[in-house]
Amino acid sequence: MISFKERESLEHHFNYHPPTEDTKELHKKTREQILELSIQIGNNIPDCRERSLVWIKLEEAMFWANAAIARHISNPQKPEKPPLGIKPEKLVLEQRLKDIMDAIRRYENVDRKVPEEWRDEGKLLLHRLSQLDKNSGTTY
Repeated sequence: MISFKERESLEHHFNYHPPTEDTKELHKKTREQILELSIQIGNNIPDCRERSLVWIKLEEAMFWANAAIARHISNPQKPEKPPLGIKPEKLVLEQRLKDIMDAIRRYENVDRKVPEEWRDEGKLLLHRLSQLDKNSGTTY
């Protein structure tokens, strides 16, 4: 199973990245430079299998260079995702309270003694959540 980060990376690599006015010129310049190098090498080495391989690798280098330009130079047509922030305190506290209440129920269902610190923490969480929700009207 691939991770979320790997999936985002794959989507970025396999999505179309349309050229912008800024990147069009860079793509053109890259193609021109690779072409010039290809011609120079072609004039300096004999017509053989190795020269063909050099040209194939230069073509591949051009593809990778253009991919780097397309994928990593700012593209104003595609809005950048905002960075992830932190989970709001209320959500963290609600999840912790749910976890504690679930644990207490599991212990009670099998007639085990519930640790008193769990109940104390649950009370503290309820109090803190009530403070956070004074203005919103939410009750617990």
